[in-house]
Amino acid sequence: PILFRRETHQKPQVEPVKGGDPVELFEFITVAGHSHILLLTWVTACFVPEIAHPVLILHGPQGSGKSTAFRYLRRLVDPSVMETLSLPRNDDVIQMLSHHWFSPLDNIDGFNRDTSDILCRAVTGDAQMKRVHYTNDDDFIYQYRRCIGLNGINIAATRPDLLDRSILISLQRIADTDRRTEQKLEDRWATLHPQILGGLLDVLSTALRIYPDIALESAPRMADFAYWGCAIAEALKGSCDRDVFVDAYRDNIERQNEEALMAMPMSEVIITLMEQRETWQGTPSQLLTELNALASQQGINTQVRGWPKAANALTRRLNEMRSNLEQVGIDVEVGKSGRRWITLKKSYANTVQTA
Repeated sequence: PILFRRETHQKPQVEPVKGGDPVELFEFITVAGHSHILLLTWVTACFVPEIAHPVLILHGPQGSGKSTAFRYLRRLVDPSVMETLSLPRNDDVIQMLSHHWFSPLDNIDGFNRDTSDILCRAVTGDAQMKRVHYTNDDDFIYQYRRCIGLNGINIAATRPDLLDRSILISLQRIADTDRRTEQKLEDRWATLHPQILGGLLDVLSTALRIYPDIALESAPRMADFAYWGCAIAEALKGSCDRDVFVDAYRDNIERQNEEALMAMPMSEVIITLMEQRETWQGTPSQLLTELNALASQQGINTQVRGWPKAANALTRRLNEMRSNLEQVGIDVEVGKSGRRWITLKKSYANTVQTA
């Protein structure tokens, strides 16, 4: 079997120094709020093969060091002469992901459904197919799991399935008094790089011993990462603990759901529709008519892409957002008894569950 593969873009890794402090990474990355634990567990988990790694989505205003953050993470996880990447055309995304263990996609403002599906498959390890060049009927099958990063001023992912596989981390603008020259940053990084890497590997070594004893009452969709996150958080000891990770991950799941609902204008109208009632039932056509009228009252443009123009499209949109609506207490049922019908019902139960 092929144990190692070297690509032409790869650079050698520095020699790690045992006993370093991985928290020193935040001298170079200005994380807003309390997401430090998520970033530390994510970058440590990148050294764990054969699990699904969440897509790391960094977002923040201009001057928050998003590209710089990716360069330093790239040097720790997968050193390369290409420290950040641009998003290529759909046909080339699969090949790009195959050639990079960590693909830090820089300054992403959005992408289409096909690209979103490719990224989802790269997270979960589903096979992807590409036609062999200069042939009509030969296929090349790619199967891999990769670490992926997206950064931008706004959160680039909008589709629920990709957001469900993501970690959202906000970066804060670097104060003018804290800015350093490129040379000073590079000199400081050259000193701390081996120590930060060594510290991450020390944490991973301890987490490997802790991991078999981790037990969760329930786990989110990215269950492997949740288990490893708990083990890594325990291994960090003084920096944080398992409860801090669980709370941070729970908050992240809630943010995922909020972002998914915000990206679907129809969800806001459905939430408004259900504010004053326990149940709504009727045909897709009746629901679409009522949603269009309510959207007009709220000043929401129903001509935007994603707003259903016909009853069959409404049903598809409801299927896409069903799990997100459930997490804000609205259950969706679609059935057929003579004619198709839809039931919206308040559930009064928050179905977002983490460890």
